[in-house]
Amino acid sequence: MSIFRDFFVKEKPVFTGITRGLGGFGFGASGGGGGSSFSASGGTTTTFGLYTIHHFPCPSRTADATDDFQVTGSGTVDVCVIGAGGGGGSGMPGAYSGGGGGAGGVVIKFDQPVTEQSYPIVTGHGSVKKSPGGGEDGEDSTALGFTGRGGGGGATGGATGTDGGSGGGPSHNNGT
Repeated sequence: MSIFRDFFVKEKPVFTGITRGLGGFGFGASGGGGGSSFSASGGTTTTFGLYTIHHFPCPSRTADATDDFQVTGSGTVDVCVIGAGGGGGSGMPGAYSGGGGGAGGVVIKFDQPVTEQSYPIVTGHGSVKKSPGGGEDGEDSTALGFTGRGGGGGATGGATGTDGGSGGGPSHNNGT
């Protein structure tokens, strides 16, 4: 048996979420101990081997997405929360290049206990390049008390990018 099979084949679902550069996150659920039943619903589900993935994407670039992760019984889940990416800054012809937007931060937690209830999910929306100007920051994503910070916006006009999950890139002089 390979190390990869030992690591990836578990008797519990997992959740992840990355869609077109926008924020997201996921959960996986396993059965609780002592004969109690455990199930979870919410988001878009996909089965991969013994895992059930609950994906909560954000299809918008202007508004965060909200949803609920519904748990029946109790058990543990693996959580991956991803902040939305920041937008790139616009360049200034003949003067400065625009800085690239930063990636959203990622938080991964294994074996998080959950109980029977509805857990609110907020998936941050990404940003697009602004013209003219610096890129907007991506929005944070939150789930089960964890936050994936949004990426920083890219800079324009010789400035530095903004902080974020990953900071936005600086704007550089084109050599003139």
